[in-house]
Amino acid sequence: MASFDEISEAINDLARHCRLPIMSEDQRAGWLRDWCTDLKAYPAEAVRHGCQQWRRTATKEGFPKFSELRPLIEAVVTRSQVGEKIEAWRRLSESDYRALSLAEKARYQLILAADLRKEAGPQWGGGRPKLAEEMPPVWHSLRAEAAVAEAEAKRLGEVLRRYKGQDQEMAA
Repeated sequence: MASFDEISEAINDLARHCRLPIMSEDQRAGWLRDWCTDLKAYPAEAVRHGCQQWRRTATKEGFPKFSELRPLIEAVVTRSQVGEKIEAWRRLSESDYRALSLAEKARYQLILAADLRKEAGPQWGGGRPKLAEEMPPVWHSLRAEAAVAEAEAKRLGEVLRRYKGQDQEMAA
């Protein structure tokens, strides 16, 4: 991860090319400290790259906001490099599904339903969306699976609400 010196060097290099607001010396030190705090989780090379990209491609003259610079930095860094592990959603095996909590199962079913609907997708023909009766059989089966997953999520949500109600009664 980038050190204070590496980040401040990249930010100061960028500041030479971008108009900064007028600040006292103390304000500038605080401003630079804030940037270093915000960027310390990223590798130094990614910070340098993001600053260079802003300088080369910015459409405005002022110094970027963190929310504008961050995507340029993250474009060259993987989540595992900043301490986060992001795993793509996938369909679970039966044993993995059984290991989930009720809340996790309900969430899984909602995501599954959305995934199935996305997979079915809209169908077009002749420049317009097809009517349901014009859709291929696979569309109907994916939509039916999505409806089953949504119904299961609803059922699990009701079970959770019932248990929460019992817990509140017991606590009272």
